[in-house]
Amino acid sequence: MLTLIVPGLIWPHQALLDLTRGLTRDLTQQQALPAFSTLLGRGKLTRLPPCTIHQSIAQTLGLAPSGSTAVLPAAALRGLTGLTLSTQDTSHTDDWLCLDPIHLRVEQTRLRVDDPQFLDLSAAEAEALAVSLAPTFSALGILQVLNPAAWNLRLHTNAPTLTLLPPLPDHITRAAIPLPKNEATAPWRHAINEANMLLHTHPVNLAREAAGKLTINTLWPWGNGCLPASAIKTTPPLEAFWGNDLVGQGAAIHQGIPVKNSPSRFENLTIHKALVLLDPLEIPARSGDTDAWRAALLQLETDWFAPLLASLKRRQIKHLRLITPGEAASFELIIRPHHTWQFWRSAARLTVLAAP
Repeated sequence: MLTLIVPGLIWPHQALLDLTRGLTRDLTQQQALPAFSTLLGRGKLTRLPPCTIHQSIAQTLGLAPSGSTAVLPAAALRGLTGLTLSTQDTSHTDDWLCLDPIHLRVEQTRLRVDDPQFLDLSAAEAEALAVSLAPTFSALGILQVLNPAAWNLRLHTNAPTLTLLPPLPDHITRAAIPLPKNEATAPWRHAINEANMLLHTHPVNLAREAAGKLTINTLWPWGNGCLPASAIKTTPPLEAFWGNDLVGQGAAIHQGIPVKNSPSRFENLTIHKALVLLDPLEIPARSGDTDAWRAALLQLETDWFAPLLASLKRRQIKHLRLITPGEAASFELIIRPHHTWQFWRSAARLTVLAAP
């Protein structure tokens, strides 16, 4: 079975109407998404409870039961990826915390969380910042750089419990929120404030500002916990996880599943018993960038949905499962080769994926 997780597809009904109205060719009225519309119309579509990307991955990989809303120990899982720029040793008993460098953008009356990938932080810049910041967090844990955009803190056993901020991937483009003001979070608030002051005058940031680049003005603590001691094996077993998300890659590694970066198109996918994370719609959907969202959807139609439909018709794929996680609802689409020949079932509009 080939499983695709495609976040960013779910919008309110009226928004989907407006977004898809222009996705027809004016002269012929031919649908610009014929393959995806056919898949939606002929497959079995089921509405599921709200779910995040990482929860969808966890459920598909057997790290969580279906419908679970448990938050993954993101830091411990992504520590398994081996993408370290410094020595990394993750065990099942270690408690880890994600402490990612981010840029908070001033927008009228709020601070918005930018996507860390937009920082384009180099390895040398990340290491220089981490070396300077490590003493600030030394009483709480050991700071380690996984890659320039992803930092982990290996917590000391006596570190105070932190009331976490929301998972960073689910909060990008949203208003930043402060850590709760209580006695338990006081050491964390103090460390974060100290780090913010250090970042303000750090040579790396001064150089980036002079070059017209975004600065790193704070750190986002999230995703703490230990590795799961055991996990449910998937049935049937998956042969690969394709995706660029570090937490997803770590979850697959924890399950003994080989990982690779997401291929640009379906033709480059050599294994069909796999889980694929396709997320080009996610950030445009979160930021409300409708032009970018429409362009990304049309590209998915060309690179994925059209060749997937053709492969199903040729019975090269025996079972396709598409999951669309969302905050208001999620959807699961199941389609098999014989469904594609049911011509009496008409294509469906994307509004079937509208949020309740």
